[in-house]
Amino acid sequence: MRSLLFILAFSLSGIASAQFEQVAPEELVSSLTARVSEFYEKCQAGQFRQAEDFVDESSKELYYNVQKSRILGHEIKSITWSDDFRSARVMIVAMSIVPMVAANKPVPVPVGGLWRLIDGEWYLHLPPPDKRRTPFGIAGPSTAAALGQPAGTMIPQGGGVVVPSIGEMRQMMSMDESKVIFPAGLTEATAKTISVTSHAPTGFRLRIEPAGKVPDGLTVQIDPEDVQPGGKANIIITYDPAVDALSGERTLQFDVSPTGQRLEATVEFEQVAAPEQDNESLLEPSSIQP
Repeated sequence: MRSLLFILAFSLSGIASAQFEQVAPEELVSSLTARVSEFYEKCQAGQFRQAEDFVDESSKELYYNVQKSRILGHEIKSITWSDDFRSARVMIVAMSIVPMVAANKPVPVPVGGLWRLIDGEWYLHLPPPDKRRTPFGIAGPSTAAALGQPAGTMIPQGGGVVVPSIGEMRQMMSMDESKVIFPAGLTEATAKTISVTSHAPTGFRLRIEPAGKVPDGLTVQIDPEDVQPGGKANIIITYDPAVDALSGERTLQFDVSPTGQRLEATVEFEQVAAPEQDNESLLEPSSIQP
């Protein structure tokens, strides 16, 4: 039986990168986000019969017939509005147990949904499922057996796109280098830049932000924090020796959402070499004859 979470995920490929702070009237933003959150809170509580009230009439039969499982939490990531603000595509990240991926450990699952404003209230619309359509494009599952892959593995055909595993999702952002070096003898703030590139599919925006505490003497800026598919961002690391003179190496970590990827960069601080001693100065002074 098809999963409700999987059917909702079909909508991801159509979600653009608009934020909910765009030009939509604030009252619509508030009413939509409240409605979406209430729906997923009921899914989290296992109250699927009550959650049915959030589904539009044209989708109820499909909602009845899909497998529904509880989620462990959710976060709204983006909203893309129609021109008349009477419908919107909402992308969330749901924390869910995926036994074949990470048994008993929740993993982030990106989920999209089309919400329509009907008689002053927001309702979720479920698209008719296409067995070959996935959140990441058209896939050809029948090819899997020929390639020796497990049943259900999606393999690209022609212009199709493979459905990434959770592991692959956590490799969607790459760094052009993983180490920067600040030379010895710096007396003022100096910046080094690491470029990152998104390999996510169309419509899937990634966000990168520092994880954990940044050592004193270092500041980190990410520009932009939100990276479009195929786009780039810069991690700008600035070292100010006047704040704290650092030595050795430090490791900086960065989180990528909603995939859960963790990036690491090493920062090395070169030291001023100790001056070489004059060999003659090491000799004992000769005695002075009167």
